[in-house]
Amino acid sequence: MPQTHSVKLNAVLLKDGVLRASSKDTEFAQKVLKAAKMTNESGKCLCKPVEPLRPKLRQLSVRSRSDKYHLARFPNTGDQHHPRCGFYAAPSDLSGTGCYVPDVREEQGDRLRIQLNFGRAIGENVDRDILVNAQHDAGRGRARYRRMTALGLLHELWEASKLNLFTGFHRPSLTAQREVLMDAASNVIWGGGALDERLIVIAPGGSEQGRGAEIQESHGTIDQAIQANERIVIVGALREIRESRYGKPIIALSEGLANYEIRLQALEPLKEFWERRYHSALHAHACRRGGIENPYISYDPDFWIFGLFVGEPKRGEGRGEKSPRYVIDVVSGGFMLTSSEYIPVDSSHEIRLLRQLVESEREFLKPLRFEDTRDLVLPDFLLLDVGEDSYPLEVYGMREETYQHRKAEKERYYQDKFAGRHWAWVADSLVRSEVQDFHAACQMLPGKRCDLA
Repeated sequence: MPQTHSVKLNAVLLKDGVLRASSKDTEFAQKVLKAAKMTNESGKCLCKPVEPLRPKLRQLSVRSRSDKYHLARFPNTGDQHHPRCGFYAAPSDLSGTGCYVPDVREEQGDRLRIQLNFGRAIGENVDRDILVNAQHDAGRGRARYRRMTALGLLHELWEASKLNLFTGFHRPSLTAQREVLMDAASNVIWGGGALDERLIVIAPGGSEQGRGAEIQESHGTIDQAIQANERIVIVGALREIRESRYGKPIIALSEGLANYEIRLQALEPLKEFWERRYHSALHAHACRRGGIENPYISYDPDFWIFGLFVGEPKRGEGRGEKSPRYVIDVVSGGFMLTSSEYIPVDSSHEIRLLRQLVESEREFLKPLRFEDTRDLVLPDFLLLDVGEDSYPLEVYGMREETYQHRKAEKERYYQDKFAGRHWAWVADSLVRSEVQDFHAACQMLPGKRCDLA
């Protein structure tokens, strides 16, 4: 959940010159923000020490939506904020957003307009081959994407909701994070409308009363999509992908879709694509369901597989699970494996390191890759509790000889961007003498320093 942060305003109603962003919905805060809006006054985020020589740094504007006032950062200034700040957005060289051409993600005021490889209207073409979306950017020497896929959208929502950030404390259940995901989606424009208008987040757990309200809300979302002849997006934790008696893949989520009177079904070619593209995550999930040993299970038996599914809804007969109220034909989807804290990971070595960081109550950020591209070089994790500058962590864990070229490329990246300053653990290597003991390597992690924000 985005952290509480302070903002400096000069409005008369502001007693001490500081507004806590967590109080944005209180009557007092709304009066302060309205007064600032009427006088065309801007604010300043105090997530980092003020720099007198850069007065416009981390400047904020006051905006209104649905008769409510709120603060928003100026476009393309997210990286000026501290990673723990609710206004933070990772720069392109510390996020997978760097793999897109500029018009795929455009900040427009406090909204983000995105171009996806599937349209909003039912029947629009879906570009299933992600390689088709890549074009070479000779100036930067890496593949660039002219459209965002389902996996990219899932990472977009996760990053905007700060679910890839761990602040050293117990994280609330995903049910508590559902509102944060929906709020992030309300700021995303897709196909001419807000994403949250066509988004259903099915979070495991929660009270029976709360679940009833979510089911009613989801039915309203689907009914509106059917009336508008538009697709919907569903985000949830995977339970299994099984075949129906007619041989069609059925997607079951951990919070049973039968309770929602929804059947989520895909075509066989899409299932085959998922099994190739997300083999490691889906294999680990299958091992856990079958009681088979797997490194992911050894390090974090409560890991999650989250999926984002884009589908075309239609009404069913509404007579129970075999004939539900709604049938959704999935046209695109993406998966990611996360820790039990919902932080995405790309390998079992990463989840082992993540468990060490969580158990040590370290503050860290997991940069998200967005698309299936190896052209981007990103740290595996960034420690945030070592002073004002973040500290990159890297896991080298592949035996292939070709990986040595990748390792050399990463070393150059750390030299260029961080002046060689980084921590690395060689978990596996063709050269046995290079392999490092995990616990010994962890002793070399930089220690915590005092909080700056």
